[in-house]
Amino acid sequence: IRPAMRRGSTALASLRPPEAAQVLAWLVDKHPELATEAEKLAAEAVAPQPSDQIQASVSKRLGRLDMDDLAELAGMHRGEYVQPWTAAGELIDGIVVPYLEDVRRLAGLGRVAEAHQVAAGVLAGLYACGDVAGHEVLGYVELPDRADEVMRFLARQEIPLPAEVCRDVCPDWHLGR
Repeated sequence: IRPAMRRGSTALASLRPPEAAQVLAWLVDKHPELATEAEKLAAEAVAPQPSDQIQASVSKRLGRLDMDDLAELAGMHRGEYVQPWTAAGELIDGIVVPYLEDVRRLAGLGRVAEAHQVAAGVLAGLYACGDVAGHEVLGYVELPDRADEVMRFLARQEIPLPAEVCRDVCPDWHLGR
């Protein structure tokens, strides 16, 4: 439940995301001359973070995974046993998949270089956590295999990452072979 609106608030400021999208559609429909400006603003809104920031975020979030996170998903759940390595993979997916959704969206917009930028950041983040010896969660998975899954995803999107980018971000992993 949202706190009461402050005096002087506007209906526009109170819109929920679906309502805001509807108002934008109505506004552009009613004032087509605003479509170009709205498109420019939308293009800026979907612009990705720099690759190094994505790498830092992915590696930081992966490194923070702990046994409590794993215990939430592993073990008996709804009458079925979930193996720790399956649970660890789901935790990694929870970090990586939102970035891959951004890759898909950028590729769909024809912004392949930016899609590659996001993918390279994800791969670099996985690579940065490559020494998993002793890590209580990441020790259950093969991070190079997870990186290969990213490469297969890019291939399915028909935007394979150039080999030189792979060598730069994951020099010791032989991805996509």
